[in-house]
Amino acid sequence: MGPVDFTMKPGGHVRIRVLDHEGNPVPKARIFFQQWRGRFQYFEFGRVGQDTDQNGVWEWNEAPLDEFHADICPPEGMTHSDQPFIARPEEYIVRLPAPLVVSGRVVDAETKVPIPEFQVGPSAGSDECRIDSARDGRYQVRLSGARPAHRVRIEADGYRASTSREIKSAEGTVTIDFELKKANGIYAKVVTPANVSAAGARIALGVAGNWISVTNGDLDDQSTRCARVTADDGGRFHFPAQDKDFELVITHPSGFAHINSPAAWGSARIVRLKAWAKVEGTCRIGRTPAANVPLEIFGNFIDSDWKGGPHIRTAHGTTTGPDGRFVFDRVFPGRGRIGRVLTLTLDGELVTAHSDGVPATFPAGKTVHIDLGGSGRAVVGKLQPPDGFTGKVPWYSAFVELKGRTAGDPDDAPFLRAAVDSDGSFRIDDAPAGDYSLSVSFARQTALHLENHRFTVPAQASDPAAKSIDLGVLKLEKR
Repeated sequence: MGPVDFTMKPGGHVRIRVLDHEGNPVPKARIFFQQWRGRFQYFEFGRVGQDTDQNGVWEWNEAPLDEFHADICPPEGMTHSDQPFIARPEEYIVRLPAPLVVSGRVVDAETKVPIPEFQVGPSAGSDECRIDSARDGRYQVRLSGARPAHRVRIEADGYRASTSREIKSAEGTVTIDFELKKANGIYAKVVTPANVSAAGARIALGVAGNWISVTNGDLDDQSTRCARVTADDGGRFHFPAQDKDFELVITHPSGFAHINSPAAWGSARIVRLKAWAKVEGTCRIGRTPAANVPLEIFGNFIDSDWKGGPHIRTAHGTTTGPDGRFVFDRVFPGRGRIGRVLTLTLDGELVTAHSDGVPATFPAGKTVHIDLGGSGRAVVGKLQPPDGFTGKVPWYSAFVELKGRTAGDPDDAPFLRAAVDSDGSFRIDDAPAGDYSLSVSFARQTALHLENHRFTVPAQASDPAAKSIDLGVLKLEKR
């Protein structure tokens, strides 16, 4: 591509003064950027201080001239979420709501004797909380986040867990007592596929509203929001008895388990893990090994079998080495797709990449060799707006998708995707021989599209560098 010039305009000025519910300055409140220019969230502005000073004031002299959104996060108390700001001479005054403090007693339901040790935290769907105290039958927590309602959850060994009523964010100081009923806990031992104790296995227990995330065969602590424990040297673990249905997700270097169980866990169990699959291969673009290319395996590897369960997400990602080789060591067994990842910078220049989905089966305990690219032929073309169209086409947000047409299982058909250059041209490498349907869509809202343009990629000639398939000029349609 040619040179790209930037014309820098003077930055805007934004001044925010953060006060507590009594009008006092709030030092060290964080201005956490959430949104700028549309629906794309968590845009991080580099090298911008985000904390208020000792007077509760935060200033920014390099702000964009259009609106951005931010959360106001005090060190303690309720977060003021998704507040709109725009550069202006006047100071913004943000007055925070009163802290939401919940406290009370935790006793045995029969004897009314205080329970000396227990765990306290937010229930599913609530934000994190700061625990001031939780011992000797009394607790106090501070909840944060501008949610419509919060819940507090209490767990103790030998008792069934209990969840509070809904607590509104504006209630301030609240007293809620808990009476826990005796119940057997959840006890189990985890063994590997070879029937050896799975020491160090990680276990997540999720109920409705929780999030469980497994990335590359391991629980992702940053995006998992539920109770978790680690198996001891003998592979044993336990949780307090639950007050609702739950699911367990267990990960270990040797394998995994997904258990969908009612709240009643009759007796101690032995959980035998299912072995991971392993995937290795080489990624090429034409004849050339593709170095530093991000790859992913995607598919619905874990589904909840009952409505109202936790949200479970699985992800597999890696990057090719200098020789184009790649390895996925822990892959959920089953059917899925593997391919290159397409990345667009939608509020800047286009970052060109491809995303092709090759269907594959990943058998438990086996190593699968899959090569991406290196065969097939390139498909090229150029997109044009329809006749009479006078607007500006957002090519930077366009996707070209090729879907293989087959009389068999559609999941076995190839799927390829490419970005579009600033002049509407595109190129998709290594399309296998076969019949295809081409579509064009935009990540940004626009009335332009193209559906079901059919063509055929002939079988590869003897020369590996066979001529590209040129689709010529393709005119978009207006909805």
